[in-house]
Amino acid sequence: MPTAALAVDSVSASPPATGAPAAPLSPFDAVLEAVAARRDEFDRLSHVPRDVIDLFRQAGIYRAGTPRRFGGDALAPTAFLDMIER
Repeated sequence: MPTAALAVDSVSASPPATGAPAAPLSPFDAVLEAVAARRDEFDRLSHVPRDVIDLFRQAGIYRAGTPRRFGGDALAPTAFLDMIER
């Protein structure tokens, strides 16, 4: 099972220079983009669809706050909140 380590990214969110290729999204950034694009769908359905939940899992979001002894990344609560509240 692939795992992705989560890390707070301090890189600016400014767009790339004109003509420069866009950098590939990290799994976490892909989740943020999907959630932002589909938030109206979530409201309409009154739940988060399974495919988005799978994106959360693939990006390592559920393991972020889980202790290392249980296979998690053991991020401190403040680091996790800083990461998801950007």
